Amino acid sequence: MSELFTRLSLMVSPVNLIVTILAIYRISAIISRERGPFDFAYRLRKAFGVKHENYFPMPQQTGVLAQAISCMYCLPIYLGFIVIGLWLASPGIALLLSFPFAASEAVLLIMLITEKISRGWG
Repeated sequence: MSELFTRLSLMVSPVNLIVTILAIYRISAIISRERGPFDFAYRLRKAFGVKHENYFPMPQQTGVLAQAISCMYCLPIYLGFIVIGLWLASPGIALLLSFPFAASEAVLLIMLITEKISRGWG
């Protein structure tokens, strides 16, 4: 039990926590709303029963799994459990896999902030 708490305490360091949050958000956004590289996310949603005839903002979902991967409020929770499991199994691999997504989301946030500043916050 103490090993579990040690691994969890490594995960909850401020840097790891920020990386994990940004990565989960980015992966969730890719899966639920974007086409993704090589249309991977689009094909994944289609395989899970999401119909894209009317496409965005709200594609039609057929089935529980389609609804789960289309919901930007639900998907981060499910991914959070997966990431916690990965952290418990191997913190180094979890950080290595999370970092590119976290860096991508950080860049997108910086772009959004600079656009807001240049146009004004209104």
